[in-house]
Amino acid sequence: AATCPSPDGPTSDPAGTFHVSLRQPQYDSLALDSVTSLITLKNGTVDVHAFDIYGPNQRLTASAAAQLEKDSTGKLALLGTSRIEGKVEARQFDLHSAEAVLPKDAKLSGTASLDLRWNGTVRQPNATGSFDLRNFHMLLNPKVGPVALDLHGSIRGPAVRIDSSSGTIMNHPFRINGSIRAEDWKNFATDIGLTVGDSAQLIAKGTVSSDRLDLTTQIQRFNLALVQPFVASVSELSGVLDSRITFKGSMKSPSTGGFLTIRGLQFHPDMVDSTFRDGVVKVDFNGNTVH
Repeated sequence: AATCPSPDGPTSDPAGTFHVSLRQPQYDSLALDSVTSLITLKNGTVDVHAFDIYGPNQRLTASAAAQLEKDSTGKLALLGTSRIEGKVEARQFDLHSAEAVLPKDAKLSGTASLDLRWNGTVRQPNATGSFDLRNFHMLLNPKVGPVALDLHGSIRGPAVRIDSSSGTIMNHPFRINGSIRAEDWKNFATDIGLTVGDSAQLIAKGTVSSDRLDLTTQIQRFNLALVQPFVASVSELSGVLDSRITFKGSMKSPSTGGFLTIRGLQFHPDMVDSTFRDGVVKVDFNGNTVH
């Protein structure tokens, strides 16, 4: 059920209440006990007094408030200088509940926790918090084993950091580290690394914004067999990938530079009877040319 009385007061200072209550909502195999929310608008302040999602032995709750300001036309709006505060909390949320949004035959298990709070402005929310994945297992390809991951991260102001992680993919250990730092929600400084075993590395470092790119990606001695859990339509996948690619310029037309090589490429598409073996791929990137 949802109720939304007509707004009170003049259009320059509207007021109203919006209440939502859903009982036992379900999408495919995703079933929840209830979703409830109460939102009010009064004296230029939008208050989300409660937004609660209840599932079997689990709960996600949130609340927030935002002070609207008058824009150049005199209308109330959420501006970069508008004050905001709020929180989102989830404790040991069962990820199996989200399995319905995955492809058919995929499996998902584990728990996720989030404790996020903010008190500042839209431009500088001063967020703090932490997030965790525990006993995360995802199976996308039933022909091979699942990807497993435990991860802990933190949020401090504009920076989101992965503090610790450990996982396995096809019995190979891997870890993720790094951070993403946002400036005014327009520029994102990225420094993310993935290490598999003792040698293979994937690194993405640079700055991404709505109109500019300055990003470098590097892959060293990566075994393509580790991609097999994510590709169900191909089997016998193997090969060694090395690359270094830079992206610079505008988002609409970035200039690229670098190379990509694959040695010993092997794969067997499901729609054919034979296996492609001993392949070699060499690609050079130069400005807007790929050869």
